[in-house]
Amino acid sequence: MTSAATIDAREREPARASRDDAAAASDVATNDVAATTDADLLDWQRLWLATQRTPWATLALVPIGDGVPTARIATALAELERQHLGGIIVACDATDVSLSTLKTELSALSERVRCAERAIVALPPLLESPAGLALARATDAVVLCISLGKSEIAEATQVLEDLGPRVLGTVIVRATKETP
Repeated sequence: MTSAATIDAREREPARASRDDAAAASDVATNDVAATTDADLLDWQRLWLATQRTPWATLALVPIGDGVPTARIATALAELERQHLGGIIVACDATDVSLSTLKTELSALSERVRCAERAIVALPPLLESPAGLALARATDAVVLCISLGKSEIAEATQVLEDLGPRVLGTVIVRATKETP
């Protein structure tokens, strides 16, 4: 990706349209993708299309620091895949991966690829999770998720060194406001 997309990761209002239960399951993603402004929607679309410049079956979203909503971003990107290509894709929340669950996560990822599905995997900060690093290395491509004003350059540099050429680029998310 040649430029970073900026995505507003703050909570959105729940969808109010009546839908059947299957469609309601994608409300979080739809709310993020169907952002409040056209500029936000364009950012999501640019991010999705930028990830398509390199072929991949598995894409890891790696946060740089704490508080980056990689699971929400994965869900939103999976929804865009469905809208754009109509393909079979799953968003996997592996933000709690540990050494005791790593083998299961790796097996599940391999099975999805074997079944010709694509997967977007949300990971924890890699400097805090050796298992997350192992899972990131098992994916085809990586997008670094940086929190504006919160992420540390030193951490991003270390992650780039650890993951090398599989890093497609970065996405910058606005820090969510903490409530007292």
